[in-house]
Amino acid sequence: MDLIRLAGILAILVLSSSPLCGQCKAIQESGEQKFLEIARCLEAEGKLELASEQIRNYRAIHPEAVDGAVAQAQLLIQENDLLDAADLLKRILLVHPHSIDALTLDAELAERMSDSAKSEQLLLQCTKDAPWDAETWERLGDFYLRKEPANAVSAFARAVQLRPDDALALSGQASAESETEMREDASQDFARAISLNRGSLHPNAMVDWLYAEYLSGAGRKRESVAAFDLAIGEDASLIEAYLGRAKAEIALLEWATAERDLQKIASDSRYSVSALALLVKVYQGLGDMDKAADVSKRLERASAEEDSSRSAGHEITYQLETAARLMAEGKCDKAIEIDEALLKAHPEATAANLQSGQCYFQLNRMKNAEDALRKYIERDKSSSEALSLLGKTLLRTGRIDSAREQFNAARLADPLMIDASLGLAACFMQEQNLKAAESSLRDALALFDGATQVHLMLAECLYKQHRQQQAMEEVSRALAIDPMDKDALRMKAALATSAQADAPSD
Repeated sequence: MDLIRLAGILAILVLSSSPLCGQCKAIQESGEQKFLEIARCLEAEGKLELASEQIRNYRAIHPEAVDGAVAQAQLLIQENDLLDAADLLKRILLVHPHSIDALTLDAELAERMSDSAKSEQLLLQCTKDAPWDAETWERLGDFYLRKEPANAVSAFARAVQLRPDDALALSGQASAESETEMREDASQDFARAISLNRGSLHPNAMVDWLYAEYLSGAGRKRESVAAFDLAIGEDASLIEAYLGRAKAEIALLEWATAERDLQKIASDSRYSVSALALLVKVYQGLGDMDKAADVSKRLERASAEEDSSRSAGHEITYQLETAARLMAEGKCDKAIEIDEALLKAHPEATAANLQSGQCYFQLNRMKNAEDALRKYIERDKSSSEALSLLGKTLLRTGRIDSAREQFNAARLADPLMIDASLGLAACFMQEQNLKAAESSLRDALALFDGATQVHLMLAECLYKQHRQQQAMEEVSRALAIDPMDKDALRMKAALATSAQADAPSD
């Protein structure tokens, strides 16, 4: 057992000394099988760093487990570390291309990154991979509900066929029907959904919220307030329900209750502008013009801050995407210029350091690459991509021990980081320890059997041990995965030429 895996096991056997809540302690006492539940408990307490540490430890023992990888990606998204989450999900799906959990989370991430086309493609793939799973159709229906309600009706209908007593699927179908003027169908489906929800041991707040929105849109404001009340009683954190209830209360001229609801959500950055705009209307309705004026000033500042933040976010995204496109086109010098200008204007855009490091590496400017990557790692010490690339940079300059340290750190951060496994094998090969390199690569194949680069590196290792036939077998396996792989084709030709040269002449 290697040191990196031993470290993970010890971390699980000896959990963090930070105090845990009673629920977490109870889970801890139930053994390793409940390890991810401990991480989720810590996450619920807001202890994100501790939760992340426990997930990484779990993944060190179970590197191939999709649940641990998805949990880590979810945590990255919660921390708004979207680029690292996207990179991790890419690696998860390389090993588990049909994982519904990974595909669904990738779709959610794509939506957050304003790539609706990719989100739709991923959700459609889920329905193809698991057509029997009602939840895949519900997620697709929810995606279409905001954009294409007619398609949402069809998707929710499939979910209802699979689970006729699913109150959430029924309410989603009813919402889509109401958007497509299928009023009678919507009324019937909502009636059944509400009846099912009332009879459930654990009523779903989203069912009552959807019904409340339907009632409010139909002009039945008083009934909608009662439905919003139920949704909030079932889930007090459902901010959308407070906003919807406040709008209905304003329509009913119930200013005081509307004010209470809006004050509860005005501090939430996602809803502050909407809440403040409605509060101005509330104070005007109450005849309190001084408060209305004060809130108008807050609204103006909040709107300006939101516009500024949105503008900065768009600029950063645009510049990063432009630099990435230039790098893909081989114009690394121009990409570096854009990244460096971006960092001057927005020092918080640290992803530009990672991107610059990638460009410098391609240009063989190793000192610059190392500097850029270390700056990025200062911000994100668990970025497996940055750690692995730093390892490659150090290895290329002959600093094998330092490179090995970075590759081990990258593999600990993400056991699915294939470059880290290859990097460790490359360290052994540079030290002429071919047996250790072969062992490392065969371990990697247990995880990455579908990765041509592992087969090709193993072929090179075997060839250096004068095992040409076995080397050719690995090249053949690589070509079976990708018959057009140029490196594999070149290596096959080189091995064939070598075999001919070594053959005894007549």
